[in-house]
Amino acid sequence: MAIRSIELKDFTAFHAARLDLSRGVNVLVGRNGTGKTHVMKAAYAVARAAAPDSTLSVGQKLALVFRPDEGQLGRLGHRRPGQKTTTLRVNDDRGGTVSVRITTSTSRTAADVTSFVAPAAVFLPSREGLAMFEGFAATYQKRELSFDETYYDLAMALAVPALRGALPAALKQIGADLEKALGGKVLLDGPRFYLRGAGGSKLEAHLMSEGMRKLASILRLLQNGELRSTGLLLWDEPEANLNPHLTVLVACALARLAANNV
Repeated sequence: MAIRSIELKDFTAFHAARLDLSRGVNVLVGRNGTGKTHVMKAAYAVARAAAPDSTLSVGQKLALVFRPDEGQLGRLGHRRPGQKTTTLRVNDDRGGTVSVRITTSTSRTAADVTSFVAPAAVFLPSREGLAMFEGFAATYQKRELSFDETYYDLAMALAVPALRGALPAALKQIGADLEKALGGKVLLDGPRFYLRGAGGSKLEAHLMSEGMRKLASILRLLQNGELRSTGLLLWDEPEANLNPHLTVLVACALARLAANNV
């Protein structure tokens, strides 16, 4: 259950592009405004909408993830003269596809899903979620906020209780490495996250550095099973606010996750 390729035609920053992906770690590198985040959001929206437990169509999830004005998906079209439609196609590694066609003038959306097996997808936005976790999900449901739905989805994933029993050996080692770097364990106590040190001390998550909070989020998602084998992790700007030492740790953790079919 992996995404094999993504094809975009007149979609946001792309006139025409096809990205063939490996089964391991894929890194998108480019200047600002070239569409790196949009590729990941497109893959994420398709995977979440195509999941067996989804109650949203692909078009609805794309609107929530990209947040065009008034939910008009036609605004995702590549702005050029004569352009009338935008298309997105995501292919899995078993021959399944999700093909989306949007008429830019009317935002009419047609999605065709053929034997697509959606991986369990987690999206980590460029701004980490632990510091803003307290009350975020409830506020997002009731108020208009300037956050797209990847932030809400992350808050809901972080809130899932930890799994019973031990993690698989490979994931357990990643967790141990992250706990060592953090100097403690990640704990959800009431509405807030904390870092619990070896002596039982508790440090509020919002008092930790942003780089450390990023590591803590990965650790939490491993411990509660939201980040799992055969799943999909999409991480926007993982290197931001990390010093070189932590960057190496993150790279090693990602390589180990990939070796464990994430």
